[in-house]
Order: sequence, then C-alpha cells, then structure tokens
Amino acid sequence: MSPRVSLFLANLNKYTISKIPTVLRRNIAINQYCWSDFTLLQRAKSFQKVDQRRIANRSAGGSCGKKFA
Repeated sequence: MSPRVSLFLANLNKYTISKIPTVLRRNIAINQYCWSDFTLLQRAKSFQKVDQRRIANRSAGGSCGKKFA
C-alpha cells in the first residue's frame, strides 16, 4: 500500500471515529481486539501449536478480551 493511500485511510478513520459516540467506539475497540484474537487463533490452528481444547474454548466466543495462558 502506498503511503498516500494509507495516509488517506488514517485520516478517514480519524474522522469517522470522531463522529461515533463513545459507547459505540468502545464496542468497536473490543470487536477489533476479538478479531485480532480470532486471527491469532487461525494462525495457531494452521501451525498446530495450540491444543484442541483451547481452540474449542476460544471459538466458543466466551473468551473475548481474555488471554489464555
């Protein structure tokens, strides 16, 4: 991605976030966290480094925002 495009996206993001109420903003932040958690999980699955029980726990969705040891 070119610097100009990423700068545009950053500014767009800043603008839209400033227009969103705080509660929604907090939810969005939580969702982003869960999403990154999910991508980590997918990566772990593909490398088979996480045991099946922990994968089941996380994909159940009750673990959002929590880190498993």
